[in-house]
Amino acid sequence: MLQQRTVAGLQHLVDQGDLLLDVELVEFADVSQGVLDVSKIVFPVAVVLTQTCDVQEDYAIRWGNAGDGHPRKVMLTYLVAPLYNAAQLIGGTHLKDLGIELPKIESETEQQYMRNNAHARYHYLHFGDDVPIADSIVDFKHYFTASPAHLLERKKNGFVCRLDVPHREALSDRFAAWLSRVGLPE
Repeated sequence: MLQQRTVAGLQHLVDQGDLLLDVELVEFADVSQGVLDVSKIVFPVAVVLTQTCDVQEDYAIRWGNAGDGHPRKVMLTYLVAPLYNAAQLIGGTHLKDLGIELPKIESETEQQYMRNNAHARYHYLHFGDDVPIADSIVDFKHYFTASPAHLLERKKNGFVCRLDVPHREALSDRFAAWLSRVGLPE
């Protein structure tokens, strides 16, 4: 299975592989003439990428038994990535609400690479019938951080499921490989 609904002992905290609804990315906040202007993007579904061990240490310091936690292990934010509907991403319409239209991925070979997780930039997720999410893709160029408090609130009010072992580790490994690639000039 690609997901598990509950995690013994960890239901109360955000964890690696959690899929959460309506996660906010604050683009900017500006004060002009005494008026606060905040621009944010709300992603319908996002996956937590931060490692479980880091989340547990941070949780212990913030909200749990800090006796075992080391204050230097507190985290300011957790790493998350939006999930895009696979059909919309392939069709180039997944960012249309942001005013961005991308070319359709026409090549059946490239689409198959994406579905098989052979395309380094994308991670394809297929869910069972018990999870109300269409097949989805994580685009490793689209990631951001969110506050632990915001993600904890989203976990309480918008938890979908948690990616099961080994799927969350595969996602994390592929994301790390994408970020650590050597950028070559054209």
